[in-house]
Amino acid sequence: MRCLYNDIDGYLVLLVVRDDAIWLYVQESSRFSPLLIKDNIPNKVMSFFISDFDSDGDLDVYAESKHTEESNLLLINEQGSYQVIDPTQIGLPGKGIGASWVDYDNDGLYDFYIAPYGLFHQTYNSHFEATGLMDNHLYTSKVVGARSAWSDFDNDGYRDLLAVTKQTPPLHIRLLNKLPKVNLNRNWQKVWLTKLYHNNFNANHWLEVDLSTPSGNSQAIGARVTVTTDQIRQMQVVGGAESSYFSQGHYRLYFGLGKYTKAKSIEIVWPDGQMQTLDNISADQLWQVEKA
Repeated sequence: MRCLYNDIDGYLVLLVVRDDAIWLYVQESSRFSPLLIKDNIPNKVMSFFISDFDSDGDLDVYAESKHTEESNLLLINEQGSYQVIDPTQIGLPGKGIGASWVDYDNDGLYDFYIAPYGLFHQTYNSHFEATGLMDNHLYTSKVVGARSAWSDFDNDGYRDLLAVTKQTPPLHIRLLNKLPKVNLNRNWQKVWLTKLYHNNFNANHWLEVDLSTPSGNSQAIGARVTVTTDQIRQMQVVGGAESSYFSQGHYRLYFGLGKYTKAKSIEIVWPDGQMQTLDNISADQLWQVEKA
């Protein structure tokens, strides 16, 4: 289950997998009403990964299954109505796990990472091309689990990757485990392989936004932030696409500005609905905003 911001009326909506179907529960005042998005899903969807990848002001969803078949789905949001397509139609993998939406080169367009196929770069027609970066770097056997977290670990403005994978043991280990009187560590299968990748790209400008509130929801989870330049308009929701695992997340927002040296405006809709606008913000800095 994931929570989305409904840009149509300002309410929250819940995206849920139930009975081999994807449902959208739309908030209407104090109640939620179910809306069927897609039924008869061949393999159970395990995770949702959310972003406004096509920069049209609403949140789209990559739905991921753990099965090896081409069973992942892309839900494209058209003003609250979702079109479900095969991700391969726009150049994304139809299978894989541990996905993330990330603007790795700060050109203002969301790119995409998924194990074990690596990083996919978005072109200017909302299609994606494989870069070959981090493709199979971690994987020597079948991947059965993966997590990915993108964050600016060294505060240089470019997001780095912490990639964690779980694999099946090599064939000779699996065979030895079946032999009598062989006492091998059966927890081998539970060992996760971790690597940190440093992002050396440095050709574009950027802006990082860190929101806070004085009490209650201190990290401003659910706030909607829109950054605008002369050419690019990007919308993100705090807590919406941080790849959290068991509610452990990173709530700084990252905006690539391309060649622009400033943002014309930063529009903030705080979780309580209050609006705030900041104008002419210089690029290449962490901008911290506390709600008044």
